[in-house]
Amino acid sequence: MKKLFSFLFITAMLATASYGQSQKAAYNKLSPNDFKTQLAKDNGFLMDVRTPEEYMSESIRGAKLCNLRDENFGAILQMLDKTRPVYVYDTDGTRSAKAADLMVKEGFNKIVVLQGGITAYKAAKLETFSQTNQVAK
Repeated sequence: MKKLFSFLFITAMLATASYGQSQKAAYNKLSPNDFKTQLAKDNGFLMDVRTPEEYMSESIRGAKLCNLRDENFGAILQMLDKTRPVYVYDTDGTRSAKAADLMVKEGFNKIVVLQGGITAYKAAKLETFSQTNQVAK
């Protein structure tokens, strides 16, 4: 009986450990060039999780503003199609990782984070767009 209990306990611990690991790896981080290429292939939803001021000054063409700091961010996630791939970026990758963690908990199927954020995107010489000037950079 004691051996059976030990076996069940160890099995439960291993199952719990592997579940926790799978939760952490539920989204991908891609380099700017790979992010842009994969976004075009997937026809994904492009989400900018920065503030409205940051979004207006410079963004990636086609991005929708979904400010992570907005109190309604959770409600915004509820309105999105969880089966459509979501591509997330911010300034440097910090807020987008937090947003991706929230989306994992909400059951989104495919989440891709821009590694290094829009800062890395610009450094890779990829086009950004100013909402205030309506000019590509």
